[in-house]
Amino acid sequence: MLSQKELAKLAEHQLGVQENPLGSNHVVLRNGDNLWPSIGLGWADGSATKTGQAWCGAFNYWLDCHAGARPPYSALTAVSCHNLEAWARKHHYWSQDPQVGDIVIFSNGRHQGRVVDVAQWDRGRGHVTTIEGNWANKVVKMQRPRHAPESIDGFVRRGYPATATGEAPAIPDRARHRTPSVRPVRPVRPSRAERSADPAVRARRSLIAFLTALAACAGGSQAAGDHSLASILDNPAFLGLFT
Repeated sequence: MLSQKELAKLAEHQLGVQENPLGSNHVVLRNGDNLWPSIGLGWADGSATKTGQAWCGAFNYWLDCHAGARPPYSALTAVSCHNLEAWARKHHYWSQDPQVGDIVIFSNGRHQGRVVDVAQWDRGRGHVTTIEGNWANKVVKMQRPRHAPESIDGFVRRGYPATATGEAPAIPDRARHRTPSVRPVRPVRPSRAERSADPAVRARRSLIAFLTALAACAGGSQAAGDHSLASILDNPAFLGLFT
């Protein structure tokens, strides 16, 4: 999606585009798009609807679609200033504080434009600079004072609902979401059968049995009063370890 400044440049690039022939509501934009068919309305030859619909709203809808931000309302809603304002109020896209990229709706309910610059609006005497389609049958750049005969009714936010203060709501930082903690997996203790089959365990048990028998043989020889190594080695219990 184009940024607000990029959208303003896209709108300014269309300055001077006009109906051909004048009064026909037939418009071909600088990239070759037939305005009405490009937004899904009008006839194949590029002319407007049967009612001869003015194309200021169609131009704004084309801008958003061409900028990669198709509006959440239909083209039929976009081309009617009254319907667009009613939709924006209902869905909280309506604001009294302009931002670059907003659609401006004029109080007569018959015209709309695109805000490309805002100057001193918060001081109550500022103005907005707009790009407007179908003003004198062409795309023009205008400076619209806050208080003027062609007064401004309000603004439709681009791409997101407006808050009570007119500011865009903060986009949640998904990177700040905590990752669920993972409990460490406790090691599985081997079964008795698995431990018995371990060669190291079997060797250790054999050594313990050997030493136990050797101690028993030594004890028997000492009880008999013979403490020599030969008496231990000749003991039947010791010899039984090797049979």
